[in-house]
Amino acid sequence: MEKICITVEEAAKVASVSDEQIRDWAKDFDFPSMKIGARGGKRLIHADAFSDWLRKKCELRYGERRYEIHNPVSIAKQKGGETA
Repeated sequence: MEKICITVEEAAKVASVSDEQIRDWAKDFDFPSMKIGARGGKRLIHADAFSDWLRKKCELRYGERRYEIHNPVSIAKQKGGETA
């Protein structure tokens, strides 16, 4: 049976990032996780939703880079020129 939820440590391995990065991402309002336990000591992350969230995050970053590459102001900054 495949896991529905994964731990912070497992998510870090899946995404090739540190545990701390996962905890930082978990502060985002749209991160697919929940805290469980009497004191909220353990965070569980929905595995499929995490994959979707990460894919969307990467797509947004791709859009930022595309914009920077094709934006004349960004190109001028890269070349050390004046922008305004």
